[in-house]
Amino acid sequence: MSYLNVLPPTFPVYSYRSSHKPVYSTPSPVENIPQNNECKMVELRGAKVASFTVDGCELICLPQAFDLFLKHLVGGLHTVYTKLKRLEITPVVCNVEQVRILRGLGAIQPGVNRCKLISRKDFETLYNDCTNASSRPGRPPKRTQSVTSPENPHIMPHSVPGLMSPGMIPPTGTVRISAAPICGPRL
Repeated sequence: MSYLNVLPPTFPVYSYRSSHKPVYSTPSPVENIPQNNECKMVELRGAKVASFTVDGCELICLPQAFDLFLKHLVGGLHTVYTKLKRLEITPVVCNVEQVRILRGLGAIQPGVNRCKLISRKDFETLYNDCTNASSRPGRPPKRTQSVTSPENPHIMPHSVPGLMSPGMIPPTGTVRISAAPICGPRL
């Protein structure tokens, strides 16, 4: 007997605020037609980002824009999607061919199999929200610490071969070495 026959039908989950709009609705991907799959590299805030023109609107690769401009401002891409929801911005879901193109360009990681696009105008709204301290209600502003900060002179930007990793350097600058017992066969 197939389990598919006994499973109840799936109904959309509705918000307590409105019975007209589902809480979770995943938009359909961009139509997979040649004109939607033509990728261009465009300049955004001084960097080149991948873009597609869909229905006459230029849309940029959101994960690439996140890596270039937002990852040092917010906790992660999940935070960006939370902000987009609050700002009532709905990114456009890439089709399979667009994802393949973005992976080939290095705009997204090789293992990524989905991606979203956003308009320049919506990206600017998102960027302004990420750089505005009042966009973190009830939370302190996100701190960014320079690697040359006098508050913690022990942080190095990258590990250097032959040196200890930054997490191993004690705050006092002293290194304690303790002798570990040598383990071997018992006699």
